[in-house]
Amino acid sequence: MATFSQFFVAWQKEAKPKQFYWLCGHEKILIEDIVQTIKTHLNLPHWNTVPAVLGTIKEREMWSEVEQYPIDNTARLVIVRNAEKIEDKDRIIRLLKERSAHPSTTVIFISNAEALPRIPLEDNKTVLEDHIAVFSGQRGSAVECKPFTEATAKHAVAWVLSKVEMRPGVAAHLLNRSDGNLTLVRDI
Repeated sequence: MATFSQFFVAWQKEAKPKQFYWLCGHEKILIEDIVQTIKTHLNLPHWNTVPAVLGTIKEREMWSEVEQYPIDNTARLVIVRNAEKIEDKDRIIRLLKERSAHPSTTVIFISNAEALPRIPLEDNKTVLEDHIAVFSGQRGSAVECKPFTEATAKHAVAWVLSKVEMRPGVAAHLLNRSDGNLTLVRDI
């Protein structure tokens, strides 16, 4: 499990996408930033970038898109929105465990949930649900996109600087004046 700040710092060190992502959280702008970052890095032809929105298509159609091979020898990107609606959670686990069946396909699952789904344990502890826990490791990542905090403020400034050229002090001032509203910051 990672936060957006952890994803951002890791990407700055080594811009190498993983094969599978599960994204959630209230900062939709950060979710879309991850999607755009991966799309830009993969640089795929439009026919190998597939949007799949659960609710407008059935789950079996979504799985068909996820498991389809690329049209040519390039990579393939499938962006699954409303992923919280997936009923067959075991199929997510199988997909990640059998990732070599589709080595050139990257799948981004985007959930509308505020946080990663967890199972409560004793002593107020929690663990990630099984279908989310499989996203940890070299091939996958589960990312919660929450607002920046005081602890991650330096990453917020770096994020702004990655969007537009300006001095760090100006970026920090912009974040303060917008009260951390990233949509306002992005649109300036």
